[in-house]
Amino acid sequence: LDQTDYDRIQWIPNKLFHCFYLTTPEDRLCISRCILSCVVPVTLLPKAKVDRLITVFSILDDNAIKALNEILRNRKRLRQHVQDLISIHCDTELKEEEKKKLLLTKTIMINTCLP
Repeated sequence: LDQTDYDRIQWIPNKLFHCFYLTTPEDRLCISRCILSCVVPVTLLPKAKVDRLITVFSILDDNAIKALNEILRNRKRLRQHVQDLISIHCDTELKEEEKKKLLLTKTIMINTCLP
């Protein structure tokens, strides 16, 4: 893209991130998926992801950066809860009743992370 084309489309990521704050969970889920699959695809190599994130951060306004940070924090929190859930499930030292309680608690926590 040349500079004029780039200037014409530079507003799109900001608007996309601003939509993250819409009220319905479906909107948040849609925006999160769009951002994670298009803006910073998971299929990129780690170095390419970092380069893409730096580029995206450099063109975003403050509100869009807050939305991106919130999305990344939610993803990290969700990963940690899933990791904990798996470790509880694989733990052989826990009694069955204890395990059920912990699994239920962790499942509820995962539910709160999902839009």
